Amino acid sequence: MARIAHLVRIHATPEKVYQCIASAAGIAEWFTEASSPDYRKGGTLELRFGDERVSFVISELKEPSRIVWHCTTPENPWFNTDIAFEIAGQGDGALRPPRLAGRNGSLPRLQHELGVLSGEPPFSARGRPGHSRAGGTA
Repeated sequence: MARIAHLVRIHATPEKVYQCIASAAGIAEWFTEASSPDYRKGGTLELRFGDERVSFVISELKEPSRIVWHCTTPENPWFNTDIAFEIAGQGDGALRPPRLAGRNGSLPRLQHELGVLSGEPPFSARGRPGHSRAGGTA
């Protein structure tokens, strides 16, 4: 299984960063439209990119240090990909997102979207995963 890891430093406490990932409203602030009737371990999360909907099972929640989503949408290239957010305080806070593992080697590129939390512009402002605002593949 392929793995990829990125480190993004964010000037916020681990608790604040955790809250930005641990709710549909928080996710919508920095990534894309999201819904979750019950954001808890074993619950579901749906991300929307235009007309495309991508579903996840929330497989781990350990406040304030770790969140894991598992993609369950078979027709999506993220299918069977685990996205793990590891959050660790280092002075003013840091987010180590995401550790990604996909059965088919298709790994989403969320590090750019996560840059929004640190004030950097996203590569895809609520656009389709893997595509830049200019329409090219990231």
